[in-house]
Amino acid sequence: MAKKTLNDHLEAVRAERDARIEQELHEAAAARVRADEERERLAAVAAEVGLPPDASPAEVTRLHKLRESQFWDDFIGGLPHVGDRKFRALAAELGFDPDRAERHDVWNEMRRRGRLETRRPIVRPVAA
Repeated sequence: MAKKTLNDHLEAVRAERDARIEQELHEAAAARVRADEERERLAAVAAEVGLPPDASPAEVTRLHKLRESQFWDDFIGGLPHVGDRKFRALAAELGFDPDRAERHDVWNEMRRRGRLETRRPIVRPVAA
């Protein structure tokens, strides 16, 4: 086995450094792509409730929950026994166990399937 020269060691160190830099560049680029995708996703979610892409996540969440809450209020219609039957039928229609289904899960499945009820406008109370 031949003894390595200084140049051999320099080349090995350069190759290791280049590989490390290449890996760091790849990781940084992938992180930027993921960040861009997340920004696009958040902008789409904000647009669903009529907010600009840079709206705060808290406001987006609040309006999404408001839309969901208003849907369930209208769906149940103030008559719990009728609303319960309607909910069970809707849950079964979407493939959930009617006895174990949660409203939020049913709502998210409705959104995933693109049901029109999930895109209804938010009813905002008039400021007095």
